[in-house]
Amino acid sequence: MAALIEEGDILARGDVRDLLVVEGGAFVFCDWPRFEAQYRCVLVLDEGEDAFLTLVLATAFPRLVPLWKVEVLGERRLGIVLRALARLAGCATVSVGVRS
Repeated sequence: MAALIEEGDILARGDVRDLLVVEGGAFVFCDWPRFEAQYRCVLVLDEGEDAFLTLVLATAFPRLVPLWKVEVLGERRLGIVLRALARLAGCATVSVGVRS
């Protein structure tokens, strides 16, 4: 979730929130299994958005992910994915910046 919040653009989309966020009475939660199972069928994604979501979801649901997907991320999204991987490894102090 932190990677999606940091990236901002994808989570700002209503169709993404509708698929990910479940509101019921007094609670709100993210339905990650439903999102992972349906995001490619329900959402219209460009190549970079698809690559970003694939890599971010792989941090929550470990699976094989083709590393060629990083080629289409761009520097900003690559930095976000690298920070998410560092957090997954328990390294909260890793700084991955974007070159100017």
